Amino acid sequence: MKLHGPHKNLFRLFLLHNTQGTQAEFLFRTETQSEKLRWISALALPREELDLLECHDSPQVQCLRSYKPRENDELALEKADVVMVTQQSSDGWLEGMRLSDGERGWFPLSHVEFITNSDVRKRNLSEAHRVKTAKLQLVGRQR
Repeated sequence: MKLHGPHKNLFRLFLLHNTQGTQAEFLFRTETQSEKLRWISALALPREELDLLECHDSPQVQCLRSYKPRENDELALEKADVVMVTQQSSDGWLEGMRLSDGERGWFPLSHVEFITNSDVRKRNLSEAHRVKTAKLQLVGRQR
């Protein structure tokens, strides 16, 4: 729920109590927009798996220099990693999924550059889909 007012980075959390069916509401404030988005991501229901071939309009970035995570929700990056961006904060953080292995997390914008060529983005998604399908077939054969 979007909140308006002089205070930025506010969000509400609604919890249902299963025993009585009553609802509890909490109001949170964070220092930065990226902290707010990270909390919302952490508290949200698990996302369903993305169909890579349907994400052709999603932005992608390529890692320019490695990044070692400092928090549990951050994504480790190595030079040349390609990440599909799912969220961007106004204070320089991106959330995304690394195409090579499907790992998700937050990382600083300063370590990546956007891939602007749509043909390259499509090719990256096709290759990631091909690798994912091959892995699933391999796992299916080993069972």
